[in-house]
Formats: sequence, structure tokens, C-alpha cells
Amino acid sequence: MSERPISQVIIRKYEPPTEDFDDNLKRFMLSLGLMRVGDKNPPIFQIFKEIVVSKHPISVKKLGQQTKLSDSAIRYHIQKLKFLRLVDGRGSYSLSEQGDLLTSFKIFRRFVLEEILERIEEYATKLNDRP
Repeated sequence: MSERPISQVIIRKYEPPTEDFDDNLKRFMLSLGLMRVGDKNPPIFQIFKEIVVSKHPISVKKLGQQTKLSDSAIRYHIQKLKFLRLVDGRGSYSLSEQGDLLTSFKIFRRFVLEEILERIEEYATKLNDRP
């Protein structure tokens, strides 16, 4: 049996949203474990913010111009966002289903979080059935 997780999500609860877009986005990302507490302006925040505010899919090149990050750094962080199903695309990226952030979060909840919770439930069921 492997001790290595198939997937991993960190979830935190913060105070209610404020009127400040950047603070709310930061807390959203902190809540999902995409950022660490104390991070000031990490690359993943810069990338995700550009995707969230963009009206159209945005290319790696354009993300690089706007964030001053390398293409490889952008692709690395995009992979994290795609794994959580918050972002879709190949070459050009947008929120999942080219929707809004709420839609992307619902996709994350349904396909990432629920799968993890269902597996934990399988363990609980198996442990309940012990001899």
C-alpha cells in the first residue's frame, strides 16, 4: 500500500468576505490551500488573478507579460489550478467551463472535494465492518 496521496487538498475557514477584491481572492486561495499563510504576492496568486479578471481565455505569453513570470513558472502553477479544476484550457486559460469563479468552485467541490470525501467514507465503512 502506498503512503503517497492520489490527491491532496488543504481547506481553511477565514472571516467573511470584505469589499476588497484582492483580499477576497487571497482568502479564497488560502482557503483552498493554493497559498500559504504569510505569502505576500506569490506567483500562483498573480496568475490566478489575471485569469479571474480576464474576459477571455488568456495565453501563457500574455500571462508572462502581465505578471513578469517565466513561461515555465506559469505552466507549473496552471497545472495546480487545472488539477483542482478551477482552470481549463491548453495554451490559453480561463476559469472552468469558461464560467465565473463560483462555477469553477462548484466544479472543484463536485469533482475534487467530493471524490476525496467519498474515499474517506470508504475507509470509515471498511473500518466499521471490522471483525
